Parts: sequence; C-alpha cells; structure tokens
Amino acid sequence: MIGHYVIYADPEELASQWSVKMDSQYRPTYNAQATQRLPVVTNLTGDQLSFLHWGVIPEMARKKAVSPKLLSLDQHELQSKSMHQTNLVTQRCVIPMQGIYWSRPIGKKKSTPMYTFLNNHKIVAAAGIWSQFDDFDGNVHYTFKTIMQRTEGEYSEFGSELPLIITKSNMTNWLSAGQTFEQLHALMTLPELASVGTHAVSPKVFNTAIDDASLIKATKPSDQFGNYTLFD
Repeated sequence: MIGHYVIYADPEELASQWSVKMDSQYRPTYNAQATQRLPVVTNLTGDQLSFLHWGVIPEMARKKAVSPKLLSLDQHELQSKSMHQTNLVTQRCVIPMQGIYWSRPIGKKKSTPMYTFLNNHKIVAAAGIWSQFDDFDGNVHYTFKTIMQRTEGEYSEFGSELPLIITKSNMTNWLSAGQTFEQLHALMTLPELASVGTHAVSPKVFNTAIDDASLIKATKPSDQFGNYTLFD
C-alpha cells in the first residue's frame, strides 16, 4: 500500500494540464497523508477541483494507523465485487499525483523508505473512487481511495503495487456520464514503464510534520529508524 504521495505541481500547471478551475485551497505537497483533505476531480465536478479526505476524516482516525483498505482498492477486488463496480460507475475520480512513497523490506522487521516517481516527475491522473457519509451530528463528509494494481515482472522494482492511471486522452471518457464498468475498467492502466523510477529516501518521510522537497531527494539507503543499510 501507499501511505504518502506527492503532488507539488504549481497551480497553473495543474489547471492547464487538466483544464480545471483552481481553488485557493490547493497547496502543493511533498507529503500527502491519510485523513488530509486533498485535491481530486470527481465525475460530478469534472471542470474543477474538489477537496476530499484521503481514506477517512481525522476525527475517525483517532491517532491510530489508518487501515490500508480505507486508502486504496486493489484492482482484483474491484473486479470481483459488484459493490465496488457500482461505485466505480457512480462515484469515480482522479487524483493528481507525481510520485508515491513505499517501504522496501530489508529483513523480517526492517524496511527502507523508497520514492517512486511517475510520468517522469510530471502529474498523472491516478484513478480513484470517492464516498459520502453522514456523521452522528448530521454533517456530510467526502473521502476517496486510490485504485492500485499489484506489480509483477519489471514493474516489481517499484514496489508491490502501483496506482492505476487515466491518460490525458482518456480523461474526458473517464469523467463522462453513461460509462459502463467494462468501459471504465479498460481506461485504467499502469504508468509507462520508461517513465517510472525509484530511489531510497530519508526516513523523514514518516515525519508527518515535514513537507518539503528534501523528502523526495535520493539518499543513501537506511531503515525506518535512520540506520544505514547494505541495501543497494
């Protein structure tokens, strides 16, 4: 699973590439995290950004680790459950993203933090599903999760899974009404292999208070505690 991702593009770049109206809430980030309100474009508001909580609202997380099932949906599960297929048809979105953080195991109890950039560091439209729910006080909240595919072959170098994306040429169809599940599913694809790369980064990515460009800088491999490793 991914627990952090980055979208640090300038507002003008995002507005131009996606033909959307920008919102003053947009803030470039090198450390997008679960529970945060983050930019998405939904099938209901295809010409503007919306800001939804990733996975769950902060009040429901209560300082506990957010379940991976709230953050992402595996493509195999999407294909096998009619509930998810219905959600894709009625409540889909795209998430602007430039890269993801993940942990590469280096032993039974240790891992090293990694960064994988997508589309040669440029913005991709990661496929997602959004949800709506009312809390006990009657307040309406909106959340989203990414759609992921397990990697194999050459893609395995970039972690156990990668976000499925919607290419620019398919964005209009993805956000348009009247699409069937089969049509939508066919629009999702992995990023082009040649446009993806990965390297070790600092354990600072696990510090939720840090959000700057140093997080995606390549570093000497170390474990999650900052101890240098022999990982190559």
